[in-house]
Amino acid sequence: MLISESYKNRLKELAGLISEEVDVNSALALSDSRTAFNLDLMTQAIEEGREVGILYKGDEMSAPSGKYRLVYPVAMGVSKAGNRVIRAIHKHGQSESKAKETGIRSAEVKNVWRLFKASNIKGMWLTGNFFQGPINGYNPSDKGMLTVEISTDLSKVKTFQEELFKKQKQEGEQQSKLKRFKDTGERPLEQPINNPETRISSDLENNNEEL
Repeated sequence: MLISESYKNRLKELAGLISEEVDVNSALALSDSRTAFNLDLMTQAIEEGREVGILYKGDEMSAPSGKYRLVYPVAMGVSKAGNRVIRAIHKHGQSESKAKETGIRSAEVKNVWRLFKASNIKGMWLTGNFFQGPINGYNPSDKGMLTVEISTDLSKVKTFQEELFKKQKQEGEQQSKLKRFKDTGERPLEQPINNPETRISSDLENNNEEL
């Protein structure tokens, strides 16, 4: 597996080479790969600090199919009303409450806390982007939930991501060697042979009996 495009883009973003808007568009473009709400996939996102794209339709939402959002899920559990809910940072995307407040149907919000009902998530996908801590206002003992089933452990998230990126970098370097060999015929030797003629001659001398 090569280094993910999101990881490359993140490095470029930190270097000031691309804008957040480009990153958002790339994440939303993956919405065609969405699936219905998946408990295991959401659990993975919470445990590994993964950004999730969702198609969300609230109970009183006027939009017939819902609205797309990019979120950082940090906890999942059961609300006082008995519904499975996800606590997340609404990183980017449209908001029904903001639309009602402003009168603009496509109104968006960024970086606000939200509690999402799982049954209202009509589609979800992993964007390939990640998040780490510290996260302002994050409370693992979420008061919006009667029972917290799982919450983000920021230290474990950091360890997981560092190991993942290290592995991706190593695999990317290996793939680069293989590609170079295919394109140019160059063999990616770890150690060069200083005197190949001497080595061949020596091999022949050592294997005279077999010849």
